[in-house]
Amino acid sequence: MTSQEKKAWLMRYKELDKEINRELDELTRLKAMCEKVTATYSDIPVRAPGKAASKEDVYVRMVDLMDKINRKIDLFVDMRGEIERAINTVDDPTLRLLLKLRYLDGKKWEQIAVELGYDYRWTLRLHGRALERLKTPLKATIAG
Repeated sequence: MTSQEKKAWLMRYKELDKEINRELDELTRLKAMCEKVTATYSDIPVRAPGKAASKEDVYVRMVDLMDKINRKIDLFVDMRGEIERAINTVDDPTLRLLLKLRYLDGKKWEQIAVELGYDYRWTLRLHGRALERLKTPLKATIAG
């Protein structure tokens, strides 16, 4: 794997985290919507176009979304373990820490440089060295 492929492989974790958070926000929005929905009294269970969703419709959407989020969280936990194992293959503790700060904690380069006590450019050079030493699983693909 090239350094660019390794970066993309490591960044999957951060992207999945963003997806999960976006879906959790959607779930919160659906819960709020459900609390605002008023009951309609009719013998005809038909939903006309443009009419507000019933509580049942919203609940069904919420359950589907919760299932989807739970599957992604399972994947997220597995992915974190896989990435952490790969990072732990790097023999230098400073380089390992740099990779963890960037790819597991999601910190910016400036924050990492300050935390490690290095110049910004030196931190980027160390990152390149860390990627060279990183051993990713053979079966790893960018898509996950």
